Amino acid sequence: MALCAAEGCRRWCPDLLAQHSRIGFRVDEDWLCSTGCLDEVVRRRVLQDLQPPEGAPGPLSQLKLGALLVHHGILTLNELGQALQEQRKSGLPLGAQLQHMGLVSSADILRALATQGGVSYLQSLDLACLRRQPGRLSREAVRALRLVPFEAREREHRVKVACLAPVPRPAIHAMRELTGCVIEPFLVADELWPSLVGAYRQAQPVAEPDVTSVVCDREAAVAHIVRTASAVRTVRLRCARCRPYTLIRLEGAGRVEDLLVPDGKVVQEETWEASPTSH
Repeated sequence: MALCAAEGCRRWCPDLLAQHSRIGFRVDEDWLCSTGCLDEVVRRRVLQDLQPPEGAPGPLSQLKLGALLVHHGILTLNELGQALQEQRKSGLPLGAQLQHMGLVSSADILRALATQGGVSYLQSLDLACLRRQPGRLSREAVRALRLVPFEAREREHRVKVACLAPVPRPAIHAMRELTGCVIEPFLVADELWPSLVGAYRQAQPVAEPDVTSVVCDREAAVAHIVRTASAVRTVRLRCARCRPYTLIRLEGAGRVEDLLVPDGKVVQEETWEASPTSH
């Protein structure tokens, strides 16, 4: 016997009818008897129950960039001291200051930042690998997460993504929640970033089904999910937070949508430009 998952509702129906969606609706493993109960459960899931997950990755205790460069023999202590003095005057991030002084190369910085973050790095990437939009993310979700998938191993449920330093661990956690895949981050240099995101945005998706996206506020997201569930009877929701967005993946009847709900006011189109080298 299937019991309605809405709070205070005591309606039930035989398991066979509930499982085949002949009566009511299904959201994940929950059976709902009516559109009213469907609205209550979706609203609770989206507006109330979605809290920052316990154990979500936070900043790691990391070695300073300058100390790493000295440790690897790329800088001397005297050169680091000079760069720090100049940095106080210029206000540049340390990595940018070191490059400006000609003490290190972009590759040196990239290797050090990857070591600092405990991840791998890429000095180049064939843009052809983005033509199929691996990772099954919509363009808007990629923009929000600032992660560019470049290789997906579907049987292993593993996706490799390019990103900028520092390693965006909350975004990686959010992508894992949305897709159910293991996410492997690879740092790329700032100068490579615009070409990667440009290639991803221009790619023609070939995934079946294609992943579309909707940017909306929370009330509109609830209404959209309820309408979809009412039409197709059975849907699946995956939710994750990555400031300034709540991301909701909605799957049902062969359709996949990424709903992006900005925190507060709707976020306008953001630039895809690289951020300055940090640390």
